[in-house]
Amino acid sequence: MRSIILISAAILAFAPFAAAQSKQRTKRKPTPTPEVEDMVVKNGGSIDGKTYSNAALHLAFTLPNDWYFAGRDFEAALRKQGIDLSVSENERTKVLFTAFRSTPESKTSAVIRFVTEDIADQPQIRDAVDYLDAVRNAYRTMRVPVDLKYGETDAEAIGGRQFAFLDIETRSAKKRMYVRLYKRSAVIMVISYREAEDLARFRRMLEDADFGTQ
Repeated sequence: MRSIILISAAILAFAPFAAAQSKQRTKRKPTPTPEVEDMVVKNGGSIDGKTYSNAALHLAFTLPNDWYFAGRDFEAALRKQGIDLSVSENERTKVLFTAFRSTPESKTSAVIRFVTEDIADQPQIRDAVDYLDAVRNAYRTMRVPVDLKYGETDAEAIGGRQFAFLDIETRSAKKRMYVRLYKRSAVIMVISYREAEDLARFRRMLEDADFGTQ
C-alpha cells in the first residue's frame, strides 16, 4: 500500500490551497501555462490553450476561461508563505497538472490537481471504489490533522460515465477526490474549494472531458 499512502499524503497537502491562493491573489498574476520543461511535458502531457491532453491515458481536459494552468511560479509563491504543495513523485506516481481559479473580483479560489498512479502491482484494486477504500484505510493508519474529516466512498454518473469519489474536509477547505482507472493506472482528480459552485463547475468539466475508451 506504500504508493497509495503517497497519494493520500499528497491530498492532505491540498488543505491550505483555497485560503493560500486567495491571500496571494493580488500579489502575483496567474501564469497561463506551465513552461515546456515543467512536469506536464515530463509526465507525458501537453497543453494547448485551455486544454490538457495525455495520449497515453486517452485523456483530454479543458478549463473554463477563468481557470488557469499553474506554472512553476504558482507553487513557488506559496512556498514563500511556508506552504509546500509538492507531491513525492516516484516511478509510479506522477503529477499530470495543477490548475486554479482566481480573479480580482473573487474572494476565494479553487485548485484542481490531476495525479496518476501505476497500480499494476496491486491486483487487489480492481476498480476505483477499491482504490478509494484503500485510501480511506490509509488515513486510519496515518498521522493526519485533527480537523481532517472524510466521508464514505461514493460514486456518481457524470456525462454518462461512472466516477467513484471521496469527500474530504478541513477547516481551510473542502476537497473532493474523483478516481477512474485506465488499464492498471489510477487517475486521481482532486478539487480543493470553498464555494459549492466550484465543485459544480468541476463536475461540468469532467462531463465535457474526453476519457477515451475507458
